[in-house]
Amino acid sequence: MQMDLIEKSRKKNLITFFSAHSEKEVQEAYKKGANAIALSPIFHSPNKGEPLGIGDLERIVKNNPNINIIALGGIVSIEQIQKISHIPLFAFASIRYFIS
Repeated sequence: MQMDLIEKSRKKNLITFFSAHSEKEVQEAYKKGANAIALSPIFHSPNKGEPLGIGDLERIVKNNPNINIIALGGIVSIEQIQKISHIPLFAFASIRYFIS
């Protein structure tokens, strides 16, 4: 809902991240100048809707090789990290994984 703020942030030379939930949102945020885009949820995460899953994550990353995509959502175990480790992501992010 704050996609229009990306361009305003970039005009101030701020590093700008955007949280997306689909390939379309990833591409729109990139076109507006986002430096990196968090794509979520990848795995089940409470109150975050239907997870994209590894297949969609991999497809979106491969379809958009110039975009810095950060996997987010439901990443709580080393096994899940291993499942996405073959995907050429910019990074992954997780609160629950690092807290535990």
